[in-house]
Amino acid sequence: MLKHRYHSLFQVSEQCLELVGNMGLMEHGQWLWDFRWKRELSVAEFDLLRDLLLVVTQFPLSGMEDSWVWTLDPTGNYLVKSGYLAITCVEAAPEQNSLLTRVWKSWAPSKVIVFSWQLLQDRVPTRPNLLRRRVFREASLSFCALCGDFVESVDAIS
Repeated sequence: MLKHRYHSLFQVSEQCLELVGNMGLMEHGQWLWDFRWKRELSVAEFDLLRDLLLVVTQFPLSGMEDSWVWTLDPTGNYLVKSGYLAITCVEAAPEQNSLLTRVWKSWAPSKVIVFSWQLLQDRVPTRPNLLRRRVFREASLSFCALCGDFVESVDAIS
């Protein structure tokens, strides 16, 4: 986070809780920063500010407001149908796709359906999966919490 990387600037800024859009203005298609400081910056802080500006200018700003866009639908809007199609059209063996389709169309409670999908896709939050997603940092945490001998896996569940 920038507030950690540029902590001393964050401390002397009068705008530390402001949105980026309130820290400058768009003029003739170009963003102009308008920083306000509690005091004059030291030479070291000014160097940090220059470094910060080099970092943030890599991301061009526009006068448009931020918004979310669902890329799996041409309108950009999220539709349950497009979400469902995205989930069920996973590249897998035909027999697995058939099983996934049956899981999603079953009358089981939604918790059971979601867990079944996670199980079939190896998305259950086992320790190795969490390690791969960097939730854990130590490889030793991937061993089974119960016996401590084997690497935890969905095979123990299924």
